[in-house]
Amino acid sequence: MISLPCACLSAALLLGGCAKADPQASTIAPSPTKPVNSVPDHDSDLVDTLLSWRELSRTALLQHLHIDEDAVQHGLSYGPSAGLDMVTAPTVSPARFYLTGDQLVMIQVSGPALEDVDPDALLQRFPPQIAVSSRAGKTFEHQVCASQGIAWSDDGERVAFVEIFPPTSVEDWKRRFYAEPGPFIK
Repeated sequence: MISLPCACLSAALLLGGCAKADPQASTIAPSPTKPVNSVPDHDSDLVDTLLSWRELSRTALLQHLHIDEDAVQHGLSYGPSAGLDMVTAPTVSPARFYLTGDQLVMIQVSGPALEDVDPDALLQRFPPQIAVSSRAGKTFEHQVCASQGIAWSDDGERVAFVEIFPPTSVEDWKRRFYAEPGPFIK
């Protein structure tokens, strides 16, 4: 079970599920009762946690990650979006958090944290509105469910990366975050 500090997630309920207070630990923990649309087992914890974090302000995010403003990297890009700030705290979360001012605009996670994430479970829970070419590789497709604020790249067997962002339209997601990967050369 994942425990998250209440002070940092005071208004956050895990999307797609319920949360309950743990008064002894002063945390919010995922409910043991899984909702119907929940991704099974281990992958739901990571996805649900990151979905809940997208509502955090800059200050709350930095507090939650136990870092101060000095650790923020400035002037970075994500796809076509430039001038973003980025925060990482690998001991707390495998994700990279991209901000504009006080607003968290993108959470991106890749690598070993996604080894057990089932692409079929994501497809079932978040039916894609569009699938586009992925920068993850020639055999990967980037599945986008912009209305629920999630996108991921998979090859049918494994997930290369997940993006979580405030719900938007497909057109807005493409404009802000998508860059055609270009040709893949062997």
